Amino acid sequence: MVRWIRTATIKNGGKFQEAIGWAKEVSAYIEKTLGTKIEIFLDAFGVSGKIRWMMDQQDLGKIDQMNAKLMADQQYWKFVDRAAKAELFIEGSVHDIVMRQV
Repeated sequence: MVRWIRTATIKNGGKFQEAIGWAKEVSAYIEKTLGTKIEIFLDAFGVSGKIRWMMDQQDLGKIDQMNAKLMADQQYWKFVDRAAKAELFIEGSVHDIVMRQV
């Protein structure tokens, strides 16, 4: 099994609730489009406003396949564009990792 995690830090200045709402909305869209479960977490300690999306899959090929589908999905890019225009997240704070279960 592999786990994909995307991390982003919510921008200060009253964007917290809007960013959480957007995160839930885009995750629901991805779940519907890709047929997979996306979990959302907010760090309770450490850097304030750090949000994480997590997804488990059987192998790296499945994650690559899902990523390719999203990269070609115009509706997904509308979600990304909306978040960028609203400046919901600190620029450069998005970070992806993939880890293998041992």
